[in-house]
Amino acid sequence: MDIETPEDEINVVEVIVNVKAGNVSELQRLLDKHGKEQLHLQTSSYISGAGATMLHWACESGRVESLQFLLRQQIMDINTIDEQGATCLHWACGVRRICCSTSFYESE
Repeated sequence: MDIETPEDEINVVEVIVNVKAGNVSELQRLLDKHGKEQLHLQTSSYISGAGATMLHWACESGRVESLQFLLRQQIMDINTIDEQGATCLHWACGVRRICCSTSFYESE
């Protein structure tokens, strides 16, 4: 997906689309290009209205490959809560994504 942004900015919509699609190779490319800190800071500031992180979106969409990639990279705090007080595990359980909820235990 090609959405134009200035070279040093992260296209957050592109990140969310790739997380929800399970496109780990594109997530890796974005991580290599921008680094963990920038990827986390720019995506967190964009989606902070709802308080959701990339982990929340991976769980909501049931994309185990995205979730496992993000957990391995340790880009964000797994315990981050959204505006309703829910963690990404709550999101996984809320939409019955058992495949995602078991990934948390496998990542330890």
